[in-house]
Amino acid sequence: DIVFEDKDQPVDGPSAGTAMALMLDSLFSGGEIDESFACTGGITPNGKVTKIGGVAAKIRGATHRKCKIVGVPEGNSNGVADILVLGGVEKLLDIQIFSMKDFKEAQAISSAEKSSEVKETLEAFDLVATTIRDKGMEIVKMDAVQKKLEEVLEKMPNHLSAQLLLDYARDKAPERLSVGGSFHEIDSNASGVFSATQMMAFRDKYDHSDAVVETAGEALKELKALDGKVDKRLDEYLEGTLKLCKLIEKGRGDEDEDDFIKDLKSTWKTVQQTRKKLMDDPELREEIMG
Repeated sequence: DIVFEDKDQPVDGPSAGTAMALMLDSLFSGGEIDESFACTGGITPNGKVTKIGGVAAKIRGATHRKCKIVGVPEGNSNGVADILVLGGVEKLLDIQIFSMKDFKEAQAISSAEKSSEVKETLEAFDLVATTIRDKGMEIVKMDAVQKKLEEVLEKMPNHLSAQLLLDYARDKAPERLSVGGSFHEIDSNASGVFSATQMMAFRDKYDHSDAVVETAGEALKELKALDGKVDKRLDEYLEGTLKLCKLIEKGRGDEDEDDFIKDLKSTWKTVQQTRKKLMDDPELREEIMG
C-alpha cells in the first residue's frame, strides 16, 4: 500500500515515501537510481518531501551501508547537525548530505545519470574531503578550503555537508543536539530500560535477570555519552533517565522488594512527568514540528 498524506506533518513509523516515489518513477521511466544513494522522507501528492523523525540515526544507517549520497527532507535540515554533534566533524567527510524540498530535487541527486552541475558539485566536495583527510582537520580553517566550500554551495545551496563544514570552520556549528535529536537519542537508547521498568511496575515484581541488567548497562553507557550534548532544556529528562538506568542496573541488593518497586515506580513517574512537561511546551513542540 502507498499512502499519501494530505499535509506536511510528523511521521510516526515508516518514512520511505520519497524513496518509494523514486523507485516507482524508475520503474516507469527506465531511469536508473545511483546505487550509492539513500534517502528518507515522506511525500505529498504534489511532490513535496515532508519531515520525518530521527534523521541523524537514519543518516548513520546509510553511512554504515557505505552510501555516499543521502537526501533528507528540507524540514530536517537543522537536525542534520546532530551528525556533527554525535560523531564529530570527520563524519561529514564520509557522506554528502543534501536537503530535498520536492521530488525534483530528490530526483536530481538520486539519478545514476546526474546533470553536470550535480557531478561538478559532488566532485568538488570529494576533493575538499580528501584534502582534509590527507592533511588534517585543521586545514578546514584555511581561507582556500572555505572558498571551495562556498563554491560548492553556490552550485547547490542544499548541500548540507558543505554548509556544516563551513559553519564548523567559522566556529558557528552547533555544539548540542536539536530538540528532536535529543528526544530521539534519549528515548531510543533507553527504550529497553523503559520497557523493563513498565513490566516490573505493572507486575509489582522485581526482575534482575542478566538480560535486564545488561540492557540497563548498555543504556547507561550510551546515555552518559550524551551528557552535555542534548538540548539544555532536556538535561533534566536525561538526568532522570540515567537515574532510572542506574537503579535497574544496581538492583535492590539488600533492599526489600516492595521498597525497591516503590522507588522504581517513583523514579519512573518522575521521568514520565518530565517528558510530558517537555512535550506539552508549545515552544519545544514548534521546534520539533518545524
